[in-house]
Amino acid sequence: MPNHPPSTSDAQLWDRFRAGDEAAYVAIYQRYVRVLYNYGLRVMPQQSERVLDAIQDLFVYLWQRRAHLGPTASIRNYLFKALRRKLRRQFRQPFSFAFYEALTQAHDRVLSLADDFDRAADQLEEEHLHQLTTALEHLPDSQKEIIYLRFYNQMSAAEIADILAVSTRTVYRLLDRALEELQNNIVLELLVLLTVLQA
Repeated sequence: MPNHPPSTSDAQLWDRFRAGDEAAYVAIYQRYVRVLYNYGLRVMPQQSERVLDAIQDLFVYLWQRRAHLGPTASIRNYLFKALRRKLRRQFRQPFSFAFYEALTQAHDRVLSLADDFDRAADQLEEEHLHQLTTALEHLPDSQKEIIYLRFYNQMSAAEIADILAVSTRTVYRLLDRALEELQNNIVLELLVLLTVLQA
């Protein structure tokens, strides 16, 4: 199979799916169900059954409406946007973006790899992660979601703008504010820690 850029491969896979190719449909489902589930849990924390139901409903809807769907260069972005819209419509409640769970999972993975490091390195890492987690929890939900999409899913500003139905400029502005707020909170926490240590 020739080596195509991801967007070309996505476009071809999507076109095969729209033409009724069941293997393409299964491939899309298998490729994206886990990342959609993780994203859904961030949007609707402690609602795993609802998220799973929404994902299943989304894929049933896509299969039923495949002939009427337009082309896309990024299946991932299309699915993220569709799931976000579906969750909003189905549950009509404000999203509370659960960022702490994502950080806890990432932290657990880091700790499992840190067995080879000495105790001091583990403590330092734990302190930095705690500082980051604390700082992230103080961000507004919209900024948490942008941080998650940008850094945990490596999405571009244009992809995030498409998913959130905002302008790219808004994404950059919110991302800048979030990063600035994170930096300020971490610096403030370090200053408090230094003050306590000097006392």
